Amino acid sequence: MNRALQLLVLALLTGLACAPLRAAESPVPWRLSDPRLTAAPKTARPLRATPNVAEREREARVTEITRLLRERPDDLTLRKELAALRLQDGRDDEAARIWYEVARIDGTDREALSGLASCMLRAGSHDAAARLLEEMRERGIAGPSDRLNLAYGYFAGGRFEPAGVTLRAVEEEERAKAEPDETILENARYNLAVVAYSLDRPEEAEAWLEKVRGEDESTP
Repeated sequence: MNRALQLLVLALLTGLACAPLRAAESPVPWRLSDPRLTAAPKTARPLRATPNVAEREREARVTEITRLLRERPDDLTLRKELAALRLQDGRDDEAARIWYEVARIDGTDREALSGLASCMLRAGSHDAAARLLEEMRERGIAGPSDRLNLAYGYFAGGRFEPAGVTLRAVEEEERAKAEPDETILENARYNLAVVAYSLDRPEEAEAWLEKVRGEDESTP
């Protein structure tokens, strides 16, 4: 991991120590919100890095991973699973520290960097998250969900135009695939509606909502 990214993440971890934590939720803010939206999509499909298991099962797995890590401290797969479980518990600071440790070992580990970005967003560090996600995009290791997170970081920071550009690129690339991910498409389109409303473009917003509802397949 390069020096600039390392300093950025260190700043995040310092902030997380005193940041208020929220209840466990999807690592990806699955959609934005706006009171002017006329309708919600038919289904809500939150994106998750890992299945959200029940609390008792989660604690049992955490205990098992902790034991295994004493035997295999260099097992990055186990560390990342532990971080994901801690995120589900709402222990964002602990999850961030684990992902940071993995990223220090392997600066190209997308899962670790994505986890760090998610913790930044949940802590309200939207600009810092956007910088990290931009670097991931520039290095070619950002997946569609990372770019949805990037758009969220832009939007939460009041940067509506970059959010729209990012979301449109995700929507276009996913739609062009032979087997598009419908969850990615739904997220991108719904969020594009929110961004359009924020830019005072109600007709465009409603056109995107029609796509979410499946009533219109034309691109606005």
